[in-house]
Amino acid sequence: MNEMLSHKIVTTRKKHKCWGCAKEYPKGSRLGVINSVDQGQFHVGYWCEICREYWDKYMSGGDEIYVGELKDQDPEAWHRIKQALESEIVIDSSKVDLAPKKDHKTSCPKQISEEYQCNCKYGIK
Repeated sequence: MNEMLSHKIVTTRKKHKCWGCAKEYPKGSRLGVINSVDQGQFHVGYWCEICREYWDKYMSGGDEIYVGELKDQDPEAWHRIKQALESEIVIDSSKVDLAPKKDHKTSCPKQISEEYQCNCKYGIK
């Protein structure tokens, strides 16, 4: 049985593949990282926002999957979540401060990129 040790959102220092959809994300991406132990073996898995949302909505704590299985086994639901998340991110160019804010970059789960930031409680007021 897989036991989760820790999970957090990080800005990656190198490229990583999402465990849920198998998409490769470049350096600087915001991904969830999960550290776990299974039968004495330590595992680290990276998860994109879409797959984290999918897991929270459709999966149970004890469920286990192979790399890419979330997207492969239920592409319609995966794409619905992707579209819903993409529609939440709206850039209002009149309110965007192009200078990155350290507290926003590390705190906001919807950080768009180094140049553009979402309009949330962590960013532009």
